[in-house]
Amino acid sequence: MPYLQTPTPQQINDALNAAETVGDDHIQQESGGGVNPETWTHGSSEQRAQWFTTGFEQGVGACDTFSVPGSSL
Repeated sequence: MPYLQTPTPQQINDALNAAETVGDDHIQQESGGGVNPETWTHGSSEQRAQWFTTGFEQGVGACDTFSVPGSSL
């Protein structure tokens, strides 16, 4: 059996859910303190899901968030 296997659709959905759950906006919303993008350190739920999808579809090399024009991460 190969060490690395292609993730199943359920595993991809679980990974996207995890990425969204730990988004700064989600955490702030759940804590009841209001959502303040100025204090985010790891991106919104949407941004985290987008970067997961980018990395999965295009490879890790496509995940250089510092060189993306207009990136808010």
